[in-house]
Amino acid sequence: MSTICKASRGRIRERSSYGNPVDEFSERVAVVTGAARGLGAAYARALAERGAAVSVLDVLAGQAEGVAEEIVSRGGRALAVETDVSDRNAFGAAVDATIREFGQVDILINNAGLGTTDQTHGVPWYEWPGEAWDKVVAVNMRGCFFGAQAVAPHMMERGWGRIINVSSATFWSPVAEAVHYVAAKGGVIGLTRALAKGLGNHGVTVNTLVPGLTRTEQMDGMYPPEVFEQYARMRAIQRDAHPKDIVGTLLYLCSTASDFVTGQAFIVDGGHIFD
Repeated sequence: MSTICKASRGRIRERSSYGNPVDEFSERVAVVTGAARGLGAAYARALAERGAAVSVLDVLAGQAEGVAEEIVSRGGRALAVETDVSDRNAFGAAVDATIREFGQVDILINNAGLGTTDQTHGVPWYEWPGEAWDKVVAVNMRGCFFGAQAVAPHMMERGWGRIINVSSATFWSPVAEAVHYVAAKGGVIGLTRALAKGLGNHGVTVNTLVPGLTRTEQMDGMYPPEVFEQYARMRAIQRDAHPKDIVGTLLYLCSTASDFVTGQAFIVDGGHIFD
């Protein structure tokens, strides 16, 4: 069930820290899932900085509200909604709440993800119970589908929309210990292509964003420094990735500059994977 945690309006500030036109998305409304922290929060902030009203969706209600309050304090418009994206009704209710507050939805960023569960951590994949597989696939792939279901009719009626599904570089460099996650993120790419075919003639584009390992507070808590150092050495651009390195591609996919781009996967990892 969706619960509105915070709904606030503010005045968009005059300058964007990313250097883009500050009003680039001033007539757009974006829904960002998994936006309470990490890259999701960075996506929400970046869109808000450029004028978009942003609905911050996450199961972490308190942190989602914190991101929304931060956006408002900087002159933006934001709504925080506690949402489990694996619940179709909850996702639909969150989108409905966004439309009630801001009048429309133009952009959906399906960013919410789940890498592992207590039932799979440290357990060989061939011993996993079925429900552990189902839970990871439900958040990472089924959630993207539910999000598309929730926004597509509205976008089709308006004749314009952007759906960006977030996958993972692990699809190209898989490990058996994360087979459920890898499979789900691969499924996101297939889902994107199929949705792009169905929505293209309605002015709605659907693309996949594929970030590599990125330094965020969340990721720093999961991996020791040597993991980031090793990953950086494997890149053509041999340094750490930060949210600002991913945001530029996301903004392009949300903008009118990408009107003729759909069904594609954009790998943003500093040249680690060449596909």
